[in-house]
Parts: sequence; structure tokens; C-alpha cells
Amino acid sequence: MNKKIFKQLCMNYNRDADKDLYELWEYNLRCYDEGEIQKAINIIIAQDKFFPTLSRVLEIVKDVIKKEDVSKNEDAIIEKAKRLNIKLQWYNEDI
Repeated sequence: MNKKIFKQLCMNYNRDADKDLYELWEYNLRCYDEGEIQKAINIIIAQDKFFPTLSRVLEIVKDVIKKEDVSKNEDAIIEKAKRLNIKLQWYNEDI
């Protein structure tokens, strides 16, 4: 998570951008693409009335990954989901 996205989130919820909180989030979100994080933050800002927890952000990021456009690069999405231990509803290895 880059600082710009974090500041955007804090500003939306009228909250000071805390350095320690940013470092915690940045560490825990390091394996996700910035684009996925930005999409998740946009969803949270549109839906949530209160500043989200880290677990809420992780939940939405995983949902974003699950809903990625498979036609763009199915193999890359499958590999990313495996690496992050995300179960894709549309993917069944046994078939």
C-alpha cells in the first residue's frame, strides 16, 4: 500500500495519517498489487461509514482478486490466488 492511497483513506474518514498504522498496513498488504488495493479502498470508501480495520481491507482486496477479469490472464490470476491462499469460486483443479 502506498502512502497516497493510505492518505486518501484517512482524509475520507477525517482521520490523521498515523505513521505506525501505515507501516502495519503496508507490511500486511505488501503482497498485493497497488491496483487491487486501490480498488478495495474505493469500494470501502463507497460502502463503509467508518474507518476500516486492516482485516476489512484484506477481505475486500481478496474479493477484488476473486472478481478479476479472467479473460485478461487466467494463469496469472490462478497463480496469484494459490500464492495468497485465496479460493476462486470459478476455478476447480479437479476438472
